[in-house]
Amino acid sequence: MTDRAPQVRAVVVGVERYDVGAEWNLDGPVRDACRYVQWLRGHGVDDESVTLLASPLPGNEAPLAQLGLPVRPAEQAVVYDVLTRELPADEADLLIVVWGGHGVIDGDGNRRLFYADATVPDKRNLDLNALMRTLMTAYFPHPRHQLLVVDACQNLVSELQYVNLLPHQTLPTHPTLMPGRDQHALVAASPGELALNDSTRRTGLFSDELLQALADPAAGWPPDVDQLATHLDRRFTQLRAAGATSQRPPYLWQRTPAREGVVFDLGTARPARMSLAALGAIVDAMLDVDELASVPNLQQFISLLPSDIRGAVPYAGSPRMDLVRLLRTCEMYETGREALTTVLSLAMANRADLTRTLDALDRHWPA
Repeated sequence: MTDRAPQVRAVVVGVERYDVGAEWNLDGPVRDACRYVQWLRGHGVDDESVTLLASPLPGNEAPLAQLGLPVRPAEQAVVYDVLTRELPADEADLLIVVWGGHGVIDGDGNRRLFYADATVPDKRNLDLNALMRTLMTAYFPHPRHQLLVVDACQNLVSELQYVNLLPHQTLPTHPTLMPGRDQHALVAASPGELALNDSTRRTGLFSDELLQALADPAAGWPPDVDQLATHLDRRFTQLRAAGATSQRPPYLWQRTPAREGVVFDLGTARPARMSLAALGAIVDAMLDVDELASVPNLQQFISLLPSDIRGAVPYAGSPRMDLVRLLRTCEMYETGREALTTVLSLAMANRADLTRTLDALDRHWPA
């Protein structure tokens, strides 16, 4: 960013209680939200620049009240107005959005975050991917720098057996990307994974680790997100090795005008070896196959991969980019190529297409 202290606007969301019922209760996101507010205050962000949206369990109402901030419920209409009416008018140059609660990955690979007024037949939710896209456009004319923190599960909705399809709330957007904009997102779990919430300590594991890292003076202000991502990756590698969790928090960023998208998730990965020409040839061959040119089909294939590989595959929502990311992820694991060919051999119905696909892999990515 710049040497001067940025003008900051923050939206902090903690959802513990849902209209779905007590089976969705989460004991932790609101206390984490309070800690994020204290972190912001510690760096001079005034209370008028912090929007707090929370739906607490009764046991967490007291720490929320002790903050002395106005609190609005984390319900669809309230959150929508904050995002689409209040934020676009704000002239801050750094936007920080923090969300703790339940989430899923839908059939198109989009991250969905549930509002507090979600019910069994009407699971109201925010499309995080859509929000990230529109934040890069002229609909939000001011926040050149953006940090999003999401502590929520990333279950595949196909595995949850919901009776009703998820409703999709659209967000206003603008066709023009704003120049010189950068966006960083730290997410608690990769697609298909749970984000651990410690109900005894009343905190999400990801938020607890991130807040500890943010408390380190080395994190700086504004925080160095690349440095935070590296720290979190190393820390969660240790936690996975100790059997404390299986989640692999990804780091996503994009900038304009290049609009590059990068997912940071090392884990047990190794450096990529395949050339871009070879990668492109395999992707082109796979896109010629109807079964592999469909996002829902691809997600079904990905769901059959071993959990460590499956959990590290980020979704883009388009067949080409999903195939690129699938191949790059498999390439990062010693058993990735074998796992991919095994899944394709097991699940592809058209055996002639399977043969052509495996031939392309053999030509451009030999075992």
